Amino acid sequence: MAFSFVAKGFNGKHPDVLTDTDPITAFSAGLLVGVGALLIIAWLFRRRWAEADMARRRIEAVAVKAREILAGSPDGLFIWDRASGGITCSRKLASLLALADGTKARFEDVTARFDQDSARRLAASVKFLHEEGRRFEIVLTTADSAGRRLIQAVGTRAQDRDGQVLADLLWMRDISAAAKLLVDLSGETDLPEARDLHLRGLLDALPFPIWLRDADLKVVFTNQAALSQRIAGPDDAQAETARDEARPVTRNHEMEKAGDRVVISVTECPLEASQDSEGDDADPVGGLIGYAFPKQDGLDPAPAPAPEPADPPPPPAVTDAVLAGLATGIAIFDGATRLQFHNAAFREMWRLDNGWLDDGRDFGEILEHLRAERRLPEVPDFRAYKMEQLQLFDSAQDSAGDPMGDLMHLPDGRTLRAVTHGLPGGGLAFSYDDVTDQLDLESAVNARDAVHRATLEHLTEAVCVFGSDGRLKLFNQAFMQLWGLEAAALCPEIHVTDFIDAVQDMIDADGDWDARKTQIHTAMTAREPGLRELPVPGGDVIEYANRPLPDGGVLVSFRRTIGA
Repeated sequence: MAFSFVAKGFNGKHPDVLTDTDPITAFSAGLLVGVGALLIIAWLFRRRWAEADMARRRIEAVAVKAREILAGSPDGLFIWDRASGGITCSRKLASLLALADGTKARFEDVTARFDQDSARRLAASVKFLHEEGRRFEIVLTTADSAGRRLIQAVGTRAQDRDGQVLADLLWMRDISAAAKLLVDLSGETDLPEARDLHLRGLLDALPFPIWLRDADLKVVFTNQAALSQRIAGPDDAQAETARDEARPVTRNHEMEKAGDRVVISVTECPLEASQDSEGDDADPVGGLIGYAFPKQDGLDPAPAPAPEPADPPPPPAVTDAVLAGLATGIAIFDGATRLQFHNAAFREMWRLDNGWLDDGRDFGEILEHLRAERRLPEVPDFRAYKMEQLQLFDSAQDSAGDPMGDLMHLPDGRTLRAVTHGLPGGGLAFSYDDVTDQLDLESAVNARDAVHRATLEHLTEAVCVFGSDGRLKLFNQAFMQLWGLEAAALCPEIHVTDFIDAVQDMIDADGDWDARKTQIHTAMTAREPGLRELPVPGGDVIEYANRPLPDGGVLVSFRRTIGA
């Protein structure tokens, strides 16, 4: 057959391939081609499936990592997903507020953990966040039976680059310990957060709406009357006029309330002005306060503009008077690095002569003088240090007014906390606080805690300390061995109620666990010392004694005795 094909081809004639090809051979060849194509298609499908599975694993790994990072955050988080309508409660928030439903808790469970006043403020602030995207930062008080705590709540909105709303976020942090430390350092008898609550309580008690705006005219605070009446900065143009002209502006606004048309008188008043408020290049006002009153004479077809004040006090003079009385050292320099303002605390802190400063010194000259007097931190290259400090004036224009802080360790042993604020029209404001005693106290407190922990670890008796907030602060190895608990379960400062639940299996509840739990909780946190017993399965008894501590906490010691 092959010879015939070659011969025909040699004579110049086209061979008939179909006629000369064996059908079995053709079928076999087609079968091989089909099988090869199927193998290639199967390989392509398998490869695509493997890539999809790998992508899915990567997405799951990213989700798990994000969830664990969120769980490790020092703040609790509650999320309202605007796309799916779902909610998420982080493990940290569930632990922070001791939520019974854990991560499945709803927002109503969160508000229930605060006292009535705080719960109402939180609910109103979150409502404004949902409806208008208004950010808020408030201090709340819990309703814990074991001791009230201060919780800082920050509400904000997450958006993508196109401005599409992704989620509303509520962050929470326990600031009780930090507030108490500030009281210990300052020697004052009232917490700064408590004073803030008192001020907010005073504003909330007023029957008319009050709101505060920042330098960008954003409303950053509203009292309860403004929330309930839904009146908070109704006219941004009015606020802009008050800011630009540095004077109070009052206008009448017609609004709908309970189906009726009412007129309210709204005033926007600047809180502080720049140092130059008369030139063409006047800087804007730093912030405004607004308030509203209902008008009793009905609608005014053409309300008259508010009269100009006869002789308004110059806002810069008021600002200077306030800054001059502060214990914090303040120095303000213009864009050309010339000193424009300084208070007595600044002069005393750096031991500078008032007359010498009043001669119009610039920032570089002051640095040179302080270096000559050996009052600046020791640096190997003072020229480079000076240039770095002068560059702060250039970087301040790009930092959008964000403060920059640093610690300065001076040759005389003092430590100053320096904070730099960029000014809207150029220039910098420096503030200095002497934190030497604070750092020494923190070091002493840390050393004392280390001694206490070492002492507890050498005790054979099981011992723990619950703080004034009802959370576990200290415990030793014998305590973990007695109750069969790992350190990981105790280190996040679990609440005393969570600890009792964790050891429920080791306590004979006598059929009524809720009653026994309340009895144990009351006995452990009582302010009177006492010795009590807990029957455990098997006939043994755990004796525990509580000792109240001066800081409001309580020390509890445990000992297990073998039953008869």
